[in-house]
Amino acid sequence: MSLEFWASARPTAEAVVDEEGRLTYGELAALASRYRRPGRYIYAARNSARSIGALLGMLTSRSTVALVDPLTVSEDLRAQVEDFSPHMVVADREFLERNREVVGDAGRPVEEPIGEGERGLGEVVMYYAGIAGRTMQVVHRGEAVWRCAEALAAAMGLGRDDTVLVTPPATHVLGLVTILAAIHVGARVATMARFNPARAVAMAEDATVIVGVPTMYAELVKAGVGRLKARFAVSGGAYLPPDVQGGFEEATGVRIVQLYGLTEALVVSFQPPELADLRGTVGLPLPWVEVRLAGDGELLVRSPWNMAGYSDPEDTEKAFDGEWLRTGDVMAVDDRGLLYFRGVKKRMIKYKGYPIFPRDLEDLLRGHPSVADAKVVGEPDPEVGEVPVAYVVPRGPVRPEELMEYVNSRVAFYKKLRKVHLVDRTP
Repeated sequence: MSLEFWASARPTAEAVVDEEGRLTYGELAALASRYRRPGRYIYAARNSARSIGALLGMLTSRSTVALVDPLTVSEDLRAQVEDFSPHMVVADREFLERNREVVGDAGRPVEEPIGEGERGLGEVVMYYAGIAGRTMQVVHRGEAVWRCAEALAAAMGLGRDDTVLVTPPATHVLGLVTILAAIHVGARVATMARFNPARAVAMAEDATVIVGVPTMYAELVKAGVGRLKARFAVSGGAYLPPDVQGGFEEATGVRIVQLYGLTEALVVSFQPPELADLRGTVGLPLPWVEVRLAGDGELLVRSPWNMAGYSDPEDTEKAFDGEWLRTGDVMAVDDRGLLYFRGVKKRMIKYKGYPIFPRDLEDLLRGHPSVADAKVVGEPDPEVGEVPVAYVVPRGPVRPEELMEYVNSRVAFYKKLRKVHLVDRTP
């Protein structure tokens, strides 16, 4: 594994830096080894030097690791824990204390390792089944995740002298693959547990590459970011508004390039920095990735790191056309092979880069005794991308505020309904 190589070759070089401290490659490898034991583990921690070390240990062992957003709460979390049946939940103390009723005795904070064991590669599970449009296991082979990181590192031109500021959480594709890409080449990862604009501005000053979602770049500009030395910045996870891109580039002198990915296919494409002047493209397919467009413009992808499948075989079958993954995203391609996002076929809302499945919220609403039917849609919002709004057909007296409280007390902050409309029939 690349971690062990760099721990041997450059043991005193800084590997991961956060708000509270830093770990060298030697220290990171030693910490990772203490979390390397076969089993079924849920990982639900915010980004930090220590949590990344723990995750690397689990990702280099013969384990099955489910990556669960640490903001997941209540019924969302309970459903994932019951579905995955972990031997252990490795998470922040804050997460474990907040969710003690759900996690029970299976919880262990990052500071308490699960023990040393055999090295190897197992499986990685995520719960954002975007093509299927519901919360469900998306299973990846561990080897495939690392291979995607290797390809992205090559496409980005990363090297051991880089400092890569990664603000998205490691429990999501953008954060996970860019962190692993940096580790693969022996670079320095800078990250933070909670996004703080002022802190992010300070950390960006030392970065040679910056990775974030569009809202992060808007927040950096609001926080007064100045000229930066970064070679380029990377935006992913959601639509990048031209005014956000222009504002950041004008303030910092750093060009933003885009990448495209999804849970089922990890990272698919990256915009080369030498083509940063081109607006709107999500780049070229990564090495080892093949793409083609269906008759209706839907992007199909064949790559070594396409998901192994969903936990539901029927949904897995629907997601593939032979070896080609149906992404549910509509694209255009120019004569240079550059991809341009044109829309979606799948039902998904993007809030600050977080995926929200309307079907999950609709199922929650239909569980209320006064709801006959419900439909949730994304309403455009210039600050965050989209917000979820519900149209509800009531079966009895009920107030919109009551339904919002019913749903919002059971889901993570980014999934919360912003409006509820009572209607005679859903749109």
